[in-house]
Amino acid sequence: MAMPSDPATAVVAPAPDWRREVSGAFGDLGTLVPYIVAYLVVVGMDAGIVFLSFGGALLATGLYYRLPIPVQPMKAIGAAAAAHASQQIVVTPSALALSALITAVFWLVASYSGLAQWAANAVPKNVTKGVILGVGVALVLEALRQLQTDWLIGAVMAVALLALNSRTRVSPFLLVVAAGIAVGAWRHPDLASRVITAPVEFSLPPWSAPDWASPQLWLVALLLALPQIPLTFGNAVVGIVEETRRVFPRSSVDEGRIAKSTGWMNLWAGLLGGPPMCHGSGGLAGYLASGARTGWAVATLGLLFIAAAVFFRSSIVAALSLIPAAAIGAMLFVVGLYMVIGTAGSNRDKLERAVLLGTAAVTIWNVGAGLIAGLLLHHGLRRRWFLL
Repeated sequence: MAMPSDPATAVVAPAPDWRREVSGAFGDLGTLVPYIVAYLVVVGMDAGIVFLSFGGALLATGLYYRLPIPVQPMKAIGAAAAAHASQQIVVTPSALALSALITAVFWLVASYSGLAQWAANAVPKNVTKGVILGVGVALVLEALRQLQTDWLIGAVMAVALLALNSRTRVSPFLLVVAAGIAVGAWRHPDLASRVITAPVEFSLPPWSAPDWASPQLWLVALLLALPQIPLTFGNAVVGIVEETRRVFPRSSVDEGRIAKSTGWMNLWAGLLGGPPMCHGSGGLAGYLASGARTGWAVATLGLLFIAAAVFFRSSIVAALSLIPAAAIGAMLFVVGLYMVIGTAGSNRDKLERAVLLGTAAVTIWNVGAGLIAGLLLHHGLRRRWFLL
Protein backbone atom coordinates (compact mmCIF):
# COMPACT_ATOMS: atom_id res chain seq x y z
CA MET A 1 0.00 0.00 0.00
CA ALA A 2 1.39 3.43 -0.89
CA MET A 3 0.40 6.83 0.35
CA PRO A 4 0.84 10.00 -1.70
CA SER A 5 4.29 11.52 -1.22
CA ASP A 6 4.60 15.05 0.08
CA PRO A 7 8.28 16.06 0.02
CA ALA A 8 7.45 19.68 0.77
CA THR A 9 6.27 18.66 4.22
CA ALA A 10 8.88 16.04 5.07
CA VAL A 11 8.93 15.02 8.72
CA VAL A 12 12.13 15.57 10.69
CA ALA A 13 12.76 12.23 12.46
CA PRO A 14 15.63 11.15 14.70
CA ALA A 15 18.20 8.61 13.49
CA PRO A 16 17.07 5.06 14.31
CA ASP A 17 18.59 2.93 17.07
CA TRP A 18 17.75 -0.49 15.65
CA ARG A 19 17.64 -2.33 18.96
CA ARG A 20 15.15 0.19 20.33
CA GLU A 21 13.10 0.19 17.12
CA VAL A 22 12.77 -3.60 17.00
CA SER A 23 11.78 -3.64 20.67
CA GLY A 24 9.39 -0.74 20.14
CA ALA A 25 7.68 -2.48 17.23
CA PHE A 26 5.56 -4.42 19.74
CA GLY A 27 4.61 -1.40 21.84
CA ASP A 28 1.08 -1.03 20.52
CA LEU A 29 0.07 -4.70 20.49
CA GLY A 30 -2.08 -4.09 23.56
CA THR A 31 -4.53 -2.25 21.31
CA LEU A 32 -4.18 -4.45 18.25
CA VAL A 33 -4.33 -7.94 19.76
CA PRO A 34 -7.80 -8.01 21.38
CA TYR A 35 -9.48 -6.46 18.34
CA ILE A 36 -7.68 -8.71 15.86
CA VAL A 37 -8.67 -11.77 17.91
CA ALA A 38 -12.27 -10.51 17.99
CA TYR A 39 -12.30 -9.90 14.22
CA LEU A 40 -11.08 -13.43 13.58
CA VAL A 41 -12.89 -15.41 16.28
CA VAL A 42 -16.11 -13.45 16.88
CA VAL A 43 -16.79 -11.87 13.46
CA GLY A 44 -15.15 -14.60 11.37
CA MET A 45 -12.88 -12.49 9.18
CA ASP A 46 -10.10 -14.22 7.26
CA ALA A 47 -6.77 -14.09 9.15
CA GLY A 48 -4.75 -13.36 6.02
CA ILE A 49 -7.00 -10.44 5.05
CA VAL A 50 -6.86 -8.90 8.54
CA PHE A 51 -3.09 -9.24 8.92
CA LEU A 52 -2.39 -8.06 5.37
CA SER A 53 -4.67 -5.04 5.85
CA PHE A 54 -2.95 -3.93 9.04
CA GLY A 55 0.49 -4.94 7.79
CA GLY A 56 0.25 -2.82 4.64
CA ALA A 57 -1.10 0.17 6.58
CA LEU A 58 1.62 -0.14 9.24
CA LEU A 59 4.40 -0.43 6.67
CA ALA A 60 3.16 2.54 4.63
CA THR A 61 2.59 4.68 7.75
CA GLY A 62 6.06 3.99 9.13
CA LEU A 63 7.78 4.79 5.85
CA TYR A 64 5.62 7.84 5.09
CA TYR A 65 5.79 9.64 8.43
CA ARG A 66 9.16 8.27 9.62
CA LEU A 67 7.82 8.63 13.15
CA PRO A 68 6.06 6.05 15.40
CA ILE A 69 2.59 7.09 14.24
CA PRO A 70 0.29 4.20 15.24
CA VAL A 71 -2.22 2.27 13.17
CA GLN A 72 -5.09 0.95 15.26
CA PRO A 73 -8.56 -0.54 14.82
CA MET A 74 -11.36 2.01 14.93
CA LYS A 75 -12.55 1.46 18.49
CA ALA A 76 -16.30 2.08 18.18
CA ILE A 77 -16.57 -0.06 15.04
CA GLY A 78 -14.36 -2.85 16.33
CA ALA A 79 -16.03 -3.00 19.71
CA ALA A 80 -19.52 -2.87 18.22
CA ALA A 81 -18.66 -5.76 15.92
CA ALA A 82 -17.09 -7.78 18.74
CA ALA A 83 -19.98 -7.10 21.12
CA HIS A 84 -22.67 -7.50 18.47
CA ALA A 85 -23.94 -4.14 19.72
CA SER A 86 -26.06 -3.84 16.58
CA GLN A 87 -28.27 -6.69 17.69
CA GLN A 88 -31.02 -6.14 15.15
CA ILE A 89 -28.60 -6.65 12.24
CA VAL A 90 -25.76 -9.05 11.55
CA VAL A 91 -22.21 -7.64 11.53
CA THR A 92 -20.34 -9.56 8.83
CA PRO A 93 -16.83 -9.33 7.35
CA SER A 94 -18.35 -7.73 4.24
CA ALA A 95 -20.10 -5.08 6.36
CA LEU A 96 -16.83 -4.22 8.09
CA ALA A 97 -15.01 -3.96 4.75
CA LEU A 98 -17.74 -1.70 3.37
CA SER A 99 -17.60 0.46 6.50
CA ALA A 100 -13.85 0.85 5.83
CA LEU A 101 -14.61 2.04 2.29
CA ILE A 102 -17.26 4.48 3.54
CA THR A 103 -14.75 5.73 6.10
CA ALA A 104 -12.09 6.08 3.38
CA VAL A 105 -14.34 8.13 1.11
CA PHE A 106 -15.35 10.42 3.96
CA TRP A 107 -11.79 11.15 5.13
CA LEU A 108 -10.42 11.61 1.62
CA VAL A 109 -13.21 14.06 0.77
CA ALA A 110 -12.95 15.71 4.18
CA SER A 111 -9.17 16.13 4.01
CA TYR A 112 -9.26 17.81 0.62
CA SER A 113 -12.38 19.92 1.21
CA GLY A 114 -12.25 20.98 4.88
CA LEU A 115 -15.36 18.95 5.69
CA ALA A 116 -13.73 17.11 8.60
CA GLN A 117 -14.03 19.96 11.09
CA TRP A 118 -17.68 20.56 10.19
CA ALA A 119 -18.55 16.87 10.63
CA ALA A 120 -16.82 16.71 14.00
CA ASN A 121 -18.68 19.79 15.22
CA ALA A 122 -22.03 18.45 13.99
CA VAL A 123 -22.07 15.67 16.60
CA PRO A 124 -21.90 16.96 20.20
CA LYS A 125 -19.20 15.48 22.42
CA ASN A 126 -21.70 14.03 24.88
CA VAL A 127 -23.38 12.12 22.07
CA THR A 128 -20.05 10.75 20.82
CA LYS A 129 -19.02 9.79 24.35
CA GLY A 130 -22.42 8.26 24.94
CA VAL A 131 -21.96 6.02 21.89
CA ILE A 132 -18.54 4.96 23.19
CA LEU A 133 -19.94 4.37 26.69
CA GLY A 134 -22.79 2.27 25.33
CA VAL A 135 -20.47 0.22 23.12
CA GLY A 136 -18.17 -0.26 26.12
CA VAL A 137 -21.04 -1.56 28.25
CA ALA A 138 -22.20 -3.82 25.40
CA LEU A 139 -18.65 -5.13 25.11
CA VAL A 140 -18.53 -5.88 28.84
CA LEU A 141 -21.86 -7.74 28.57
CA GLU A 142 -20.57 -9.79 25.64
CA ALA A 143 -17.37 -10.46 27.60
CA LEU A 144 -19.37 -11.71 30.60
CA ARG A 145 -21.29 -14.05 28.30
CA GLN A 146 -18.02 -15.55 27.06
CA LEU A 147 -16.55 -15.65 30.57
CA GLN A 148 -19.43 -17.91 31.64
CA THR A 149 -17.95 -20.70 29.53
CA ASP A 150 -15.03 -21.03 31.97
CA TRP A 151 -15.16 -18.62 34.92
CA LEU A 152 -11.87 -19.74 36.45
CA ILE A 153 -9.75 -19.23 33.31
CA GLY A 154 -11.55 -15.99 32.46
CA ALA A 155 -11.26 -14.48 35.93
CA VAL A 156 -7.56 -15.32 36.24
CA MET A 157 -6.78 -13.79 32.86
CA ALA A 158 -8.88 -10.66 33.46
CA VAL A 159 -7.12 -10.10 36.81
CA ALA A 160 -3.75 -10.67 35.14
CA LEU A 161 -4.54 -8.10 32.44
CA LEU A 162 -5.49 -5.48 35.01
CA ALA A 163 -2.53 -6.29 37.28
CA LEU A 164 0.08 -6.26 34.49
CA ASN A 165 -1.20 -3.12 32.79
CA SER A 166 1.65 -0.56 32.50
CA ARG A 167 3.94 -2.84 34.56
CA THR A 168 5.58 -4.77 31.76
CA ARG A 169 7.13 -3.79 28.45
CA VAL A 170 5.52 -6.85 26.89
CA SER A 171 1.85 -6.33 26.08
CA PRO A 172 -0.28 -8.08 28.75
CA PHE A 173 -2.79 -8.88 26.00
CA LEU A 174 -0.06 -10.71 24.10
CA LEU A 175 0.76 -12.65 27.28
CA VAL A 176 -2.90 -13.61 27.68
CA VAL A 177 -3.05 -14.77 24.04
CA ALA A 178 0.05 -16.92 24.65
CA ALA A 179 -1.42 -18.30 27.89
CA GLY A 180 -4.72 -19.00 26.16
CA ILE A 181 -2.98 -20.89 23.36
CA ALA A 182 -1.04 -22.88 25.99
CA VAL A 183 -4.26 -23.81 27.82
CA GLY A 184 -5.90 -24.77 24.54
CA ALA A 185 -2.90 -26.89 23.55
CA TRP A 186 -3.08 -28.72 26.87
CA ARG A 187 -6.80 -29.36 26.45
CA HIS A 188 -6.65 -30.19 22.71
CA PRO A 189 -3.27 -31.74 21.86
CA ASP A 190 -4.51 -32.90 18.46
CA LEU A 191 -5.27 -29.30 17.43
CA ALA A 192 -1.93 -28.16 18.88
CA SER A 193 -0.13 -30.69 16.69
CA ARG A 194 -1.87 -29.17 13.66
CA VAL A 195 -0.43 -25.79 14.61
CA ILE A 196 3.07 -27.22 14.95
CA THR A 197 2.92 -29.16 11.70
CA ALA A 198 1.15 -26.46 9.65
CA PRO A 199 3.23 -25.84 6.50
CA VAL A 200 5.06 -22.58 5.93
CA GLU A 201 4.08 -21.73 2.38
CA PHE A 202 3.37 -18.66 0.32
CA SER A 203 -0.34 -18.11 -0.29
CA LEU A 204 -2.30 -14.94 -0.88
CA PRO A 205 -5.43 -14.47 1.25
CA PRO A 206 -8.71 -15.28 -0.55
CA TRP A 207 -10.77 -12.36 -1.78
CA SER A 208 -14.43 -12.29 -2.71
CA ALA A 209 -16.56 -9.36 -3.80
CA PRO A 210 -19.32 -8.45 -1.33
CA ASP A 211 -22.95 -8.16 -2.39
CA TRP A 212 -22.90 -4.43 -3.09
CA ALA A 213 -26.60 -4.48 -4.01
CA SER A 214 -27.68 -5.62 -0.55
CA PRO A 215 -29.52 -2.82 1.31
CA GLN A 216 -28.91 -4.59 4.62
CA LEU A 217 -25.15 -4.61 4.00
CA TRP A 218 -25.15 -0.85 3.37
CA LEU A 219 -27.33 -0.24 6.43
CA VAL A 220 -24.99 -2.18 8.71
CA ALA A 221 -21.90 -0.49 7.24
CA LEU A 222 -23.36 3.01 7.62
CA LEU A 223 -24.49 2.35 11.20
CA LEU A 224 -20.98 1.17 12.01
CA ALA A 225 -19.13 3.96 10.20
CA LEU A 226 -21.11 7.11 11.06
CA PRO A 227 -20.76 7.10 14.87
CA GLN A 228 -17.01 6.61 14.46
CA ILE A 229 -16.38 9.84 12.51
CA PRO A 230 -16.35 12.36 15.40
CA LEU A 231 -14.43 9.91 17.61
CA THR A 232 -11.80 9.50 14.89
CA PHE A 233 -11.56 13.26 14.42
CA GLY A 234 -11.02 13.92 18.13
CA ASN A 235 -8.71 11.03 19.00
CA ALA A 236 -7.10 9.92 15.76
CA VAL A 237 -6.72 13.24 13.93
CA VAL A 238 -6.55 16.12 16.42
CA GLY A 239 -5.28 13.97 19.30
CA ILE A 240 -2.44 12.27 17.42
CA VAL A 241 -1.29 15.59 15.94
CA GLU A 242 -1.19 17.26 19.35
CA GLU A 243 0.68 14.34 20.92
CA THR A 244 3.16 14.07 18.03
CA ARG A 245 3.96 17.78 18.14
CA ARG A 246 4.51 17.57 21.89
CA VAL A 247 6.98 14.69 21.59
CA PHE A 248 8.52 15.67 18.23
CA PRO A 249 8.20 19.48 18.07
CA ARG A 250 10.14 19.70 14.78
CA SER A 251 7.79 17.34 12.94
CA SER A 252 5.48 18.64 10.23
CA VAL A 253 2.59 16.28 11.01
CA ASP A 254 -0.73 18.12 10.79
CA GLU A 255 -4.45 17.34 10.72
CA GLY A 256 -4.59 17.42 6.92
CA ARG A 257 -1.91 14.80 6.43
CA ILE A 258 -3.37 12.53 9.13
CA ALA A 259 -6.86 12.78 7.59
CA LYS A 260 -5.44 11.91 4.17
CA SER A 261 -3.50 8.89 5.39
CA THR A 262 -6.59 7.75 7.32
CA GLY A 263 -8.50 7.85 4.07
CA TRP A 264 -5.87 6.06 2.01
CA MET A 265 -5.26 3.23 4.46
CA ASN A 266 -9.01 2.58 4.84
CA LEU A 267 -9.34 2.52 1.05
CA TRP A 268 -6.61 -0.15 1.03
CA ALA A 269 -8.27 -2.13 3.82
CA GLY A 270 -11.78 -1.86 2.38
CA LEU A 271 -10.77 -2.95 -1.12
CA LEU A 272 -8.86 -5.86 0.37
CA GLY A 273 -11.83 -6.87 2.56
CA GLY A 274 -10.31 -5.75 5.86
CA PRO A 275 -11.64 -3.75 8.82
CA PRO A 276 -11.50 0.04 9.36
CA MET A 277 -8.42 1.54 11.01
CA CYS A 278 -7.13 4.88 12.27
CA HIS A 279 -4.12 6.64 13.88
CA GLY A 280 -5.27 6.45 17.53
CA SER A 281 -3.32 8.84 19.75
CA GLY A 282 -2.90 6.33 22.59
CA GLY A 283 -0.70 4.10 20.44
CA LEU A 284 2.11 6.66 20.28
CA ALA A 285 2.62 6.36 24.05
CA GLY A 286 2.90 2.58 23.73
CA TYR A 287 5.56 2.83 21.02
CA LEU A 288 7.56 5.41 22.97
CA ALA A 289 7.37 3.40 26.21
CA SER A 290 8.77 0.37 24.37
CA GLY A 291 11.70 2.32 22.93
CA ALA A 292 10.49 3.35 19.47
CA ARG A 293 11.56 6.77 18.20
CA THR A 294 11.17 6.47 14.41
CA GLY A 295 8.81 4.99 11.86
CA TRP A 296 11.00 1.91 11.49
CA ALA A 297 9.31 0.37 14.53
CA VAL A 298 5.91 0.72 12.86
CA ALA A 299 7.26 -0.53 9.52
CA THR A 300 8.89 -3.54 11.22
CA LEU A 301 5.59 -4.58 12.75
CA GLY A 302 3.96 -4.12 9.34
CA LEU A 303 6.48 -6.44 7.70
CA LEU A 304 5.88 -9.07 10.40
CA PHE A 305 2.12 -8.84 9.85
CA ILE A 306 2.53 -9.17 6.08
CA ALA A 307 4.78 -12.22 6.54
CA ALA A 308 2.18 -13.75 8.86
CA ALA A 309 -0.55 -13.10 6.28
CA VAL A 310 1.19 -14.71 3.31
CA PHE A 311 3.32 -17.45 4.94
CA PHE A 312 1.65 -18.45 8.22
CA ARG A 313 -2.06 -17.93 7.57
CA SER A 314 -3.09 -21.50 8.35
CA SER A 315 -0.95 -21.51 11.50
CA ILE A 316 -2.57 -18.31 12.77
CA VAL A 317 -6.08 -19.66 12.34
CA ALA A 318 -5.23 -22.94 14.07
CA ALA A 319 -3.38 -21.20 16.93
CA LEU A 320 -6.15 -18.69 17.61
CA SER A 321 -8.75 -21.47 17.60
CA LEU A 322 -6.94 -22.90 20.63
CA ILE A 323 -7.72 -19.83 22.75
CA PRO A 324 -10.60 -20.54 25.18
CA ALA A 325 -13.68 -18.35 24.79
CA ALA A 326 -13.19 -17.21 28.40
CA ALA A 327 -9.73 -15.83 27.55
CA ILE A 328 -11.22 -13.82 24.68
CA GLY A 329 -13.93 -12.69 27.09
CA ALA A 330 -11.26 -11.49 29.53
CA MET A 331 -9.64 -9.34 26.84
CA LEU A 332 -12.97 -7.92 25.68
CA PHE A 333 -13.93 -7.21 29.30
CA VAL A 334 -10.81 -5.13 29.92
CA VAL A 335 -11.14 -3.28 26.58
CA GLY A 336 -14.80 -2.52 27.35
CA LEU A 337 -13.88 -1.41 30.87
CA TYR A 338 -11.30 1.02 29.49
CA MET A 339 -13.92 2.46 27.12
CA VAL A 340 -16.40 2.93 29.97
CA ILE A 341 -13.84 4.51 32.29
CA GLY A 342 -12.69 6.87 29.56
CA THR A 343 -16.16 8.30 29.04
CA ALA A 344 -17.89 8.16 32.43
CA GLY A 345 -17.24 11.42 34.30
CA SER A 346 -18.95 13.27 37.15
CA ASN A 347 -18.37 16.84 35.98
CA ARG A 348 -21.48 17.05 33.78
CA ASP A 349 -24.70 18.84 34.62
CA LYS A 350 -28.08 17.11 34.58
CA LEU A 351 -28.83 17.65 30.89
CA GLU A 352 -25.35 16.58 29.80
CA ARG A 353 -25.67 13.40 31.86
CA ALA A 354 -29.08 12.76 30.31
CA VAL A 355 -27.62 12.96 26.79
CA LEU A 356 -24.59 10.83 27.69
CA LEU A 357 -26.54 8.08 29.49
CA GLY A 358 -29.54 8.15 27.16
CA THR A 359 -27.26 7.75 24.15
CA ALA A 360 -25.36 4.96 25.91
CA ALA A 361 -28.52 3.11 26.88
CA VAL A 362 -29.86 2.99 23.32
CA THR A 363 -26.38 2.22 21.91
CA ILE A 364 -26.23 -0.97 24.00
CA TRP A 365 -29.19 -2.13 21.91
CA ASN A 366 -28.16 -0.60 18.56
CA VAL A 367 -25.26 1.69 17.64
CA GLY A 368 -27.06 3.60 14.88
CA ALA A 369 -30.17 4.09 16.98
CA GLY A 370 -27.96 5.32 19.82
CA LEU A 371 -26.46 8.02 17.60
CA ILE A 372 -29.90 9.19 16.44
CA ALA A 373 -31.31 9.10 19.97
CA GLY A 374 -28.35 11.09 21.27
CA LEU A 375 -28.78 13.80 18.65
CA LEU A 376 -32.52 14.02 19.38
CA LEU A 377 -31.87 14.23 23.12
CA HIS A 378 -29.18 16.88 22.73
CA HIS A 379 -31.19 19.19 20.51
CA GLY A 380 -34.51 18.42 22.21
CA LEU A 381 -33.20 19.30 25.67
CA ARG A 382 -31.32 22.37 24.43
CA ARG A 383 -34.40 23.72 22.65
CA ARG A 384 -36.65 22.60 25.53
CA TRP A 385 -38.67 20.22 23.36
CA PHE A 386 -38.17 17.77 26.22
CA LEU A 387 -38.11 18.52 29.96
CA LEU A 388 -36.35 16.48 32.62
